[in-house]
Amino acid sequence: MFDDASRPLFHLADKIELARIDQVHYQSYLKKVSQKQWGRTISTNAINRIFELTELHPYYFSDLCVTLWNNDTKSPPTIKNIDAAWKALIEKEEHRIRAVLQTLKAGQLNILSHLAFNPEDKPRAKIFLNKVNLAGATVTQSIENLHRQDLIYKKDKYWHILDPSIRYFLTKWI
Repeated sequence: MFDDASRPLFHLADKIELARIDQVHYQSYLKKVSQKQWGRTISTNAINRIFELTELHPYYFSDLCVTLWNNDTKSPPTIKNIDAAWKALIEKEEHRIRAVLQTLKAGQLNILSHLAFNPEDKPRAKIFLNKVNLAGATVTQSIENLHRQDLIYKKDKYWHILDPSIRYFLTKWI
């Protein structure tokens, strides 16, 4: 919205990048609110499963936890409860995910599908080009476009899928 010259709010705000909240902060918070909700704390394994599925993405972390905490159970969620809630969340998001994926060119979708399974530090290296069966220029342009669309981001030299629901969808249903 602020980076698109054709939009009315172009350059009206400074761009800042917000990192995901560290899991240490989430962990202490989940233990505290689970103790308050159920009289005992959620297990470390359950917390780790929430972290694994949501990848600490604020929207998905919040959505999954709200679903789990609003469930009428007498005890903290189990791994099974968490997996079921996550699957329901993905199913709820499926139409949006498919709509996003349908806007991509075949090469972009191919790259995104590969990144869903393995973040990549050298997408222009011959080994990756062979995996995706694309030319270097196509990969370069696709990476730039996927990044511009906020579908991928670079962390510690590796390209990752930004949205954990898209990553999960690609690994399970494509």
